[in-house]
Parts: sequence; C-alpha cells; structure tokens
Amino acid sequence: MKVLITIASEQTWPQIIPMYHLKNKDGHGFDKIIILYSGFNPSKSKDPATRLKTFIEKYDLSKETYLQEVEGEIDFSEPLNNLVNNLGITTSDDVYVNFTGGTKTMSLMLSIWAAQKGYILFYTYSGSRLQFYKQISNGILNKVGSEDIDVRITNDIDPIDIVKLQCGEEFIKDEGRQYKSSVEINNKNIPQSGSDGILLERAMLHFFQDSNIKYRHSIKLKAVKASTPHEEIDVLLNYNGTLWLVECKKRKNLNFNADVRDRIKRAYKGKDVSKPGIIDQLIIDLEKNLSSNKHMQFKSDVFSAKKISGINAKVLWVVTDYDNNDNEFCKSENIEYILVKIENNSNSPRNNKLTQIAEENLRNKYFKQ
Repeated sequence: MKVLITIASEQTWPQIIPMYHLKNKDGHGFDKIIILYSGFNPSKSKDPATRLKTFIEKYDLSKETYLQEVEGEIDFSEPLNNLVNNLGITTSDDVYVNFTGGTKTMSLMLSIWAAQKGYILFYTYSGSRLQFYKQISNGILNKVGSEDIDVRITNDIDPIDIVKLQCGEEFIKDEGRQYKSSVEINNKNIPQSGSDGILLERAMLHFFQDSNIKYRHSIKLKAVKASTPHEEIDVLLNYNGTLWLVECKKRKNLNFNADVRDRIKRAYKGKDVSKPGIIDQLIIDLEKNLSSNKHMQFKSDVFSAKKISGINAKVLWVVTDYDNNDNEFCKSENIEYILVKIENNSNSPRNNKLTQIAEENLRNKYFKQ
C-alpha cells in the first residue's frame, strides 16, 4: 500500500507537486492520503486542508483521502498512531511523509513521529526538488537521497483549480473562459474591435493556445476595495509549476491639454472660483489626475490578485510600447515586463497574432517548450 501523510498549508505547490512526482514514479496514485491540520486557526489550516482534499479527489491522486485534526502542537503521536492503526497501515507499506507545510512545531513533531515509525520523510525545496530523510540509528535523522522534479507533470492542471486550492471558490466571481481553438478565440466572447490592449490580449491568447498552455481568460476576482465591483486578470495560466498572472495593457501617455485640462474645465464649469476652498480643491484634483496618469493604469487587480498566487507565481505585464519608467516600476514590484509586437493582418484583424520574433522571445524567456 502506498500512503502519503502531509500537513495542510497556505501554500499550494509544495503540496501538489510532490504528489504528482511520487505518482509518476510508479505510474499510479496513492492508496491513502492523510492531511493533518491544526484546530487553532481554521483559515490557515482546516480550510486549506479541506480544499486540498477536494483537489486530490478531483484529480484522482488517491483512492482514499482523510482529514485529521491535531489538537495542539506539542505531541500528537497518539491520534496519528490511532489513525494509522485504524486504516490498517503497517511497516511493510510505503509511507511517505511531507513535512514541508504547517508551523515549525508541527513539522518538527511530525518528523520525529514519522522517523520513529521508520517512514520516509521528505521536504520540498523551491518547488522542484525533493530531499528525503530517514532515521538510521539512535534517533538520528539522516539525509538518504534527493530527486529533481520535472515540473511539467503539473501542466494539465486547470489554473482556476490552483486558485480555488489557494484561496477558495468564494474568492472567484467569474472563472473566465477557455477556448478550444484559435477560431473560437477569433469568433467568441471577445469584442470584435477595441483598444490596443484588447488586440494584444487576443494575440496573447493565440500564443498560449498554439503553445498548448493551460489558461483561463478574463478571470474576475472578489474585489479587495468595496468601491470596485470586481478585479480582473486578463489571462491566468499554469505552466511548469508556476501560476502566471498575465496583464495585457497599452500604456496611457498623459496629454495634459487634452486629458487633464478638459476634465478640470468640465468639473468646474459654472463655479465661482473666488469662493473659499475652490482653488484648493482644484489643486487637489490636478494632483489626482496627474498622479493617475503617471503610470499606465496597471490596475489594483494585480496587487490584490497576488494573494491567490502562493510562493510559485509570477505576474507578467505584456506591452507593445516600451517605457523605461514602467520597466523600473515593474522591477520594484517584482513584476516581469516584456515588449512584444503584433502582426498587422488587415484582411482579418481579429486573427492578428504576435510576430515570430515576439513569440520566440516569450518562449525563450518564460515559456520554453
């Protein structure tokens, strides 16, 4: 019998990547998976444990999955011993113990208990390497080997399921769309014409479709700020053990005469500027308009959406016009920034795609096949 014991964690990838790796080693999933969680903080332990169980069952990673609450973090060997005995797990079974997640105390107590049982312990490093440990003698826990993980094994996971696992379904207002072909991208659910951002968005969808990368288009998330109905990610994708949040935006250059002056004139039309406070309010409005245009309207979406990502995630801002200030801004926020070009297909503008050079740059830098 093949068994996995793991600690529920707020982080997604250190849980699911080892499951896929160990499943691929012998061609089948686990017979039993036991997920441990603490009763102290449900949002950080029990809730992630419940979501992980749902994910395991959907992707058929184990025949049976169990949740086990650990009352306290000092010594929980008794409930684990009882559970192992009740499930019929013996010393002849292959029992793996993932102590990557949870608090340091939980990880320590679990590793001590598992070592005494003679089980195989492992820790996930950087989402792409497993380090194995086992008790050799006199209670000493020794390193017994390591394995590199081919992170491509998780590429078939729907990215929306990673978001659900990380945050829960209640965080998602609209799961977005998946397209079956480039023809469907051209013909369905995307405006026939629009801004350069829309054209870029469509071209990026063609790129991901042609690259056979799992993606979701136009994900709407629960807004962090009550003033907005929702927050949106243009393209969400899962690739090589990383959840990518892709924003396709055209930089908005500030034209003071056309933009700010006209807006201020309309706002103050008919008002008596000699009244107290009017000039002060005018200055405030000017500052607000200038500030809002200092950078492209990169949306608060990206920053609030970072919380869905976990430790293995990246934000990619794709643009058609390079600006050094925006590039520096992205560096300061740990956001990837890349310039691309779109082919001009005047006969079929809805079928515009990235140039060959742009596609090669994207693949070489982020999405190697």
